[in-house]
Amino acid sequence: MWFALRGYLAFAVTGSSFREGLVASLKKLQLPYEETVGTMRLPSVGADLQVAVQSWIGTGQVKVKQNQYSGVLKDIVKGMNEHYRTSTVKINLISCVFHVVMGVFMAVFGVVMYMAGTLLDKLA
Repeated sequence: MWFALRGYLAFAVTGSSFREGLVASLKKLQLPYEETVGTMRLPSVGADLQVAVQSWIGTGQVKVKQNQYSGVLKDIVKGMNEHYRTSTVKINLISCVFHVVMGVFMAVFGVVMYMAGTLLDKLA
């Protein structure tokens, strides 16, 4: 899981808002890029960014293929965060709502299990 999930995840994004933030960050850092499907090549640095966006659930992931460029990725993500703080972008809250609903479900389940356990103790 650690290997598969390395990089950075963004929640509540759309495909266009994620790309917009990424491109704005690259321009701010003055990093030229070559865009292909699922990859952004940074020829001045020699790094390849892997980009995956699932617009229907509102998540996006960016990671660097070569581990030695993790510092560059950190700077890019920092620039993306600044862009999102200062700009108005379209959002998709489906994944956020899902996680909240699952959290509430787990809390209710925990309370029910606790109450069932105390009831069984009283009956025994």
